[in-house]
Amino acid sequence: MVCKKTFLQEKTDIGIYKAVGFRVRRLRLQFAVRFLLIAVIGAGIGSALSLWLSGRVLTMMLWNVGVSSFRVAFTPLTIAVPVALLCACFFLFAYLMAGCVRRVDVKELITE
Repeated sequence: MVCKKTFLQEKTDIGIYKAVGFRVRRLRLQFAVRFLLIAVIGAGIGSALSLWLSGRVLTMMLWNVGVSSFRVAFTPLTIAVPVALLCACFFLFAYLMAGCVRRVDVKELITE
């Protein structure tokens, strides 16, 4: 949904890029890479917060049901796999959504 809204807001810019001579594949990659960068930043912040807070939060939540101590064991794999999957999904869905670039016509620039 965010990809769709972003694409609709940038439709005029995409039409300009196409009129100048940018290829559809490059425009799609540009659109998807921007979402990938945001996903990497968000995954980094989320991973850092998870490393810092997950043990405390889980202990606090499970204390009510009788678990007095809960240890969270993080390995590089338990961090890297979710981050990689999240970033790959963001990139893939943004790239697929950017397929609408093909339908943007230079004529839309004239009407707006």
